[in-house]
Formats: sequence, structure tokens, C-alpha cells
Amino acid sequence: MVGYIQRNIRKFSLVLWIIVAAFVGTIFLVWGRATFLGFGGSYVAKVGEVEITVPEFERTYSKVLDFYRTIYKDKFNMELAQKLGLKEQALSMLVNRAVVLNMALKEGFTVSPEEIAEALASVKAFQVNGKFDPERYKQVLRLNGFTPVEFERELFNEILRRKMEVTVKSSVSVTEPEVKLFAKRLLQKAKIKYFLADIGDFSNMAEVSEEEAKSFYEKHQELFRTEPQLELQYVLINPEHFTDKVLVTEEDIKKYYEENQDKFIDEKGKVKPLDKVKDEIIKEVRKEKARKEALKYALKLQRRMLKSTMELVCKKEGIPIAKVKLSPVSKIKLPKKVIKKALEAEEDKPTEVIRTEDGFYIVVVTRHIPSRIPSFDEVKEEAIQRLKVEKAPQAAQDWAKKLVSEKKSLEKIVKEKQLKYKVKESDFFTRKGLKVGDAVFRRLADKALQMSPGQKGFVLENGKLVVFEVKEFKEPSEKEIEEEAKKLKPALLNSKREEVWSRLVQEAKKRTEVKVNRKVWEAFR
Repeated sequence: MVGYIQRNIRKFSLVLWIIVAAFVGTIFLVWGRATFLGFGGSYVAKVGEVEITVPEFERTYSKVLDFYRTIYKDKFNMELAQKLGLKEQALSMLVNRAVVLNMALKEGFTVSPEEIAEALASVKAFQVNGKFDPERYKQVLRLNGFTPVEFERELFNEILRRKMEVTVKSSVSVTEPEVKLFAKRLLQKAKIKYFLADIGDFSNMAEVSEEEAKSFYEKHQELFRTEPQLELQYVLINPEHFTDKVLVTEEDIKKYYEENQDKFIDEKGKVKPLDKVKDEIIKEVRKEKARKEALKYALKLQRRMLKSTMELVCKKEGIPIAKVKLSPVSKIKLPKKVIKKALEAEEDKPTEVIRTEDGFYIVVVTRHIPSRIPSFDEVKEEAIQRLKVEKAPQAAQDWAKKLVSEKKSLEKIVKEKQLKYKVKESDFFTRKGLKVGDAVFRRLADKALQMSPGQKGFVLENGKLVVFEVKEFKEPSEKEIEEEAKKLKPALLNSKREEVWSRLVQEAKKRTEVKVNRKVWEAFR
């Protein structure tokens, strides 16, 4: 294997340097961070002869956290990270990398100092006037918390891993018969007769005892938690009502213009002159001032309500009070921030001024019924129904098994049993799937194309039970197969390479001893 890559090093060079550029280009985005712990030279795990260091784990774990933080946004917290097993995900990623590094070292791969030097010299971040600059290199590493030794070790390991991967994948090929067979499978067509049924239709067929329902209730009590309810009254101080009461001076305009010039860039990238944007500035300054005045007024009202009541204060000021009857919080059409504060408030006392985009709210909760978990007796029927819904797919499957075991045609079965479902005939479809309305049934297509005409089957897919009978097949011509094979070959080759590589890594992983340093591992939260 080593000889293979040595003979083909020129062919691999471009690929490797592209990999190096990508590696260096992203490394600082996720590596230049403060560490979570201070273990120094401790390791998180040892994979064969390769240690996964604490800094290495911190960087990867931080990257995984950031990825999920962008997905879940405000809902993300460390409790969710623990439920998702993000710490374990990060370790698994690093174990896989270490397994590959072990393979590369055992196979005798190496990276010469010249290769490292050439790789570093090609990175623009380390260049001054188009040439590698040692001082610039050290400066960039220092800013990102690296020493040259640490960085070059990581780069060395990354190139080793990639050499191993490139070598393995380059040795994989696909034959013409393989591609043609694959093309033929994709182009084969079938026609079926079928009917669709909602899986929910079978919930009443599911048998649920009281003991089962009680066990389900005890395991899933949070499903039955009631929603908190609120009865409240509130006032909204709208900043727009203060717009005509504020004065915008020339000094205000000039100050806003100087502090917000980035808002007034024209198409050529230049700042627009003041006289061109003056009206826009006046509008924005007036809005800002009106909001400040509205807030002052709201704070004054809230202080008075603390000493009196909302009714008396609002009556004196001539402000209308909005009232909400006792309702579950999800039914109350107020900003989430207002609802949250109301849930935390003491009854019959005004909340603090709640700032929202609409304006400033002051709320008085007159009644609050907290959420609770009802007793089993209170929700027994709901528990039984929930469990029936959960068992519906199995009930549908059992019913369909009996149906397709009958030797009559599907149409005859439906007619004799007086089923409410209508049997339809499909057009010819391939393994890409049978389209019914907006849904595409891929599992159905794949299953039908493996059966014979006259055979019946079923699938549970897209929330539906589909019972079908294969009517007819249509085989592609040799010309169609050849044309499709030409198009498919690159994708098939790539897919086969990935499959071989993944299988090799997993097999090597099974044979490689992984020792986790429990003391360090448990310190990560």
C-alpha cells in the first residue's frame, strides 16, 4: 500500500494540498478558543497507540456544540446537549480519526518535513506579499492559541489520515457489469393495484387493558400535564402615541448621522450626504425619542400602581384596561415575553414594565391555575386512547398480514369483505418511488419491484398503510441500460468507495482497543 502511494504521489499531491488548505482554513474557526479544563498533558482516551488529548477533545466538542446551537438556537442548553449525547458524538468522531491514524502508522505511511513545509507555504493566511512568512505564521498561530509544534503535529496527522483514505478509495473500482446491473435495477418498472388506509384507522383495533394504560401513564406522566391558566388585565403603552410630543433638534440629527453612517452607504460603498438622508434620520430619531418617553411614562404608571390599583390609576389617566378571561396560556394572544412574566407574577400585583416590540406592558394577574399532573383516574380514557394510537401501526400490520395471505385478488378481497377502501391502479413506476398526491412511497416501490406478478404485499409509510398487488413489470432496453450506466458510473464509484472506506474503518475500530480516561471524561459537562 505504501509503495502504491509513493508511485502515485504526484497524482495525490493536488488532492492533498486541497485537503490541507481546507484543514488550515477551518482550523482556526473552531480551535482558537479558551479551553474548558486545565488538564495540561492529560488525555481523554487512548485508541491503540494514539492518544486523544484534552485540547483536541475540547476543540471537537466545542464544534459539535456550536453546530447544534445553530440548529436549536434559544432552545439549546447543556441539558439538551446531554440528552442528545453530544459529548459522546465528539468522542466517537475523534475515535474514528484515531483509528484511521493507527491504520496509517501500521501501514508505514509517513509525512516528510518537505511535505509539511510545502503545505504551510501554500496557505494564504501565512503569507506576506504572496510568500510564506515565518513571523506571520507564528503570529497567526499565537493569536489562535497554538505553538508551531502543536499545529504541525495536527497537520502531520491530518495528512497521514488523508493519505490512508486516498489510497484505500483509489484502489476501489466498479466493473461494467456492476454498473449495468445497478442501472437496470433503477430503470425497472412495475404497475400495481393498491389501496391506502390511514394508520390511525386501526387504533380502535388495538386492545389495551387498564393495567397497560396505567403502566403507560406512569412512564409518560408529563404527557398528561395540564396547561397553566391565567386570568389577567393589562395596559399597553404604545410609543407611537408619543411621536408628536417629541422634538428632534439639528444636534440630534447630526449625532445620529455620525454614529450610524453604516446605515447610509450607497451602491458605490460611499456614505450618503446628510441632506439626502435627513428625513429618514428625523423619522428614526423621533421613533427612538418616542419610545424613551413611552418607557418613562410606563415606569411612572407602574410605580403608582404599586401604591394604588391598576383600575384607579388608569381611570385617572384615562387609559383603557384590556382584560383576558381565564384561559390556557397557549390561547392567550399576547407576546411570549408577557406571558412568561405573567406566569411568574404574584396575583393582584402589577408586574414590572415588560418591554416588547409592540410597546410597554404592565400586567396584573387576577387568577393563576398552575399546571399539574392529574391522577390516573382523571385521565384513564385519555391514557387508553393514547396507547391505542401508539399500538395502531402494529394493529394495521397484523390486519394487513392476514389480508395479503388470502389467495384471491386484492379487488375481490375488498369487495367480499366490504372494506371502505377503494382499489386503484398505478402508472408504471421505478425504484424512485410511487407518487400518490404529494407523497412519494419509496419503500413500497422497492418492495414491489422485488416481487412477482400476482403477489400481494403491504408497507407502512408516510403515515399510511398501503396494501398492494403486483400486476405487471416492464424491463428497460439494453440501450436505456447503457445510457443510464454512463451517467451512474461516477456516483456509483464514489458510493462504493465511501462504503468500502466506512466498512474498513468500522472493522479496524472493532479490532482497536479504546481506553477512556474516566477521571478526565467525567469532568466534561
